[in-house]
Amino acid sequence: MKFINIISHLAKAAFVTAFVFLCAISTASAQTISITVNVTGSGSVSIGNQTATVGNPFTASVDDGASVTLTLAPDAGNIVTGAKLSYKFSESGTAEDNIAISGSTATFQMPNDIWNGTGVTINVTFGDGLIGGADEASAVALTDATVSNLAGGYYKVESDISFDHTLNLIGDTYLVIASGAKMTV
Repeated sequence: MKFINIISHLAKAAFVTAFVFLCAISTASAQTISITVNVTGSGSVSIGNQTATVGNPFTASVDDGASVTLTLAPDAGNIVTGAKLSYKFSESGTAEDNIAISGSTATFQMPNDIWNGTGVTINVTFGDGLIGGADEASAVALTDATVSNLAGGYYKVESDISFDHTLNLIGDTYLVIASGAKMTV
């Protein structure tokens, strides 16, 4: 009987130890990951009170899996033309994803499969461009043939216009071309 009681006590002690160990694992805090924000073009990007501009990136610490919101502020005459997140998920594997932009912000989830604490890099690009009107009645007149980017919304062409370069339509972009007017790209 003593032998069975000893085994019973050992089993209870092992169960308690395992339970405490599992509780410690489930309450451990998230890993903190460094995030570096780089800017190309004319504008700034902020997370909280830190701001990056061309040639002046910043690095912050964020919990893996956390939701991160970038505040995007293009300079006058510029728009956000892209935002990308990149990171290493293994010694030789990398991932790159576009970050969805909504107005003046871009929100994404920090990846939780970052390899060996290597961090995340965010690259935001600003370029020249126009922002269209909210509807056909408030459409922005398209008169500058040097513009490269139309950032969503409504635009109107009332007289002939010709572009000698690629014209990027970013987001939901609507062109209203007046009767008899011609637009060449």
